[in-house]
Amino acid sequence: MVVYNQLNAAIHTGVLLPGLGGGQELNPGVYTINAATTLTTTLILNGQGDTKAEFIFKIGGAFSTAASSQVVLINGANTCNIYWKVEGMVSMATGTIMKGTVIANNAAIDLGSGVHLEGRALSTDGAITIYNTTAFVPDCSYMLTSVINNKTGSMATFSPNPMRGSVVVTLAGASAANHSQLRIYNALGKMIANKIITNATTTVETNFPTGIYYYKLTGIDNKVQTGKLISK
Repeated sequence: MVVYNQLNAAIHTGVLLPGLGGGQELNPGVYTINAATTLTTTLILNGQGDTKAEFIFKIGGAFSTAASSQVVLINGANTCNIYWKVEGMVSMATGTIMKGTVIANNAAIDLGSGVHLEGRALSTDGAITIYNTTAFVPDCSYMLTSVINNKTGSMATFSPNPMRGSVVVTLAGASAANHSQLRIYNALGKMIANKIITNATTTVETNFPTGIYYYKLTGIDNKVQTGKLISK
């Protein structure tokens, strides 16, 4: 429900008429479709050179795909940043190639024979049925590990974790001259906190909704630590 609520709160940047595909090409954005819709033939998502560009589709009804329809990604568009929030049943016909996280609200998801899903199929309250479906969950860790010089390592501890309203970051040797930058991301990969760590012990306010979050801690020497935080 955490991801669903975050998608539901996303402010749309464009409104589309029902019916996707037919060679249609879209740039990054939050798109609202105020009715049931169907994907036919090919929908092209153009990342415009940004691998972190987000595509969010808020569909106000059922979502279906025609046989052999497909979502094609170009110019850096990445499956990790594609979301389909559907207010109704999701049904994908034979041979569909789908990209991204699909969430059906209070409804079932039916994946037909030969469907290829690169992403996830989730329902807030409904059955998920598959028929000879190929599903692949991509590695989305790139969102948190864009590391200069590829230097990585463990630098800090975070306590408590699970956290309730705040987390204490303990980082030996931290100072104004030897500081680190802490960024915290929600489940959609959106940065929701950004703090400079200049003390060996720092309390960071984390009044976030219940859910899973991710952090990236970057030192001035470009050493990076990443991990998961749980908010209760």
